[in-house]
Amino acid sequence: LVRRRAATITACTLCDVRILPKRSLDEAIREFPEERFRFESLAATRNRISMEKRSGGKVRQTSAFFKDCDPKFAAAISDLMEDQLFM
Repeated sequence: LVRRRAATITACTLCDVRILPKRSLDEAIREFPEERFRFESLAATRNRISMEKRSGGKVRQTSAFFKDCDPKFAAAISDLMEDQLFM
């Protein structure tokens, strides 16, 4: 929701595409603030999945705060972490 993304796509068949300008989404989020969390959660989950695909496996993201902890402990808490983005 924060960073701009761009991709070049070539369709094999006719596609009906709908575009939602950022300005319009921002306006709708202001009107329905409870929906913001849903979009942020979706974006965070997609970001993690994308990172996992690029790295070829599960991504374990723990903060530098835990860098000196037992790796098994860090892995255990990593599995309990939730995907969230903050704006």
